[in-house]
Amino acid sequence: MKILVKRVRSANLKFLDKDVLEEKGSISKGLLIFIGFDSEDSPDKFDFFIDKIINLRVFEDSQGKCNLSIKDSACEIMLVPNFSLCANVKKGRRPSFDSALAGKVAKDFFNYFLKQFSSKGFKLICGEFGKQMFIENVEDGPLNIIIDSSDF
Repeated sequence: MKILVKRVRSANLKFLDKDVLEEKGSISKGLLIFIGFDSEDSPDKFDFFIDKIINLRVFEDSQGKCNLSIKDSACEIMLVPNFSLCANVKKGRRPSFDSALAGKVAKDFFNYFLKQFSSKGFKLICGEFGKQMFIENVEDGPLNIIIDSSDF
């Protein structure tokens, strides 16, 4: 599993459906989270990574130091499935997605993350599998963190 966490001032999500651009929603200050699952992932680690994201101290306190997490700062979350995070570019010039988890299992995994973030009371906007998505964001920093399950 690879997760890209971006601290943003705002983010807006749109879907392209039958040549029509549809507004899905937007967040103000918060985290834009892209998540991709690979064939090695198993649900037994998911709660650890959810807790890791919720408690990342990436928001500034009154002294300008990153001492606050998303739960401390009343921020919002945009969660987007992104299998291309699991691309392998070791050989050739075309990314390989052979190890990326697709289909129902990946969708179930994503929905678990969605349910957990939602149950914790965060304002949550989420992407959808199989949709072409357009995401506009204003980064804050920029501050981008990559969480790779193979590191744990």
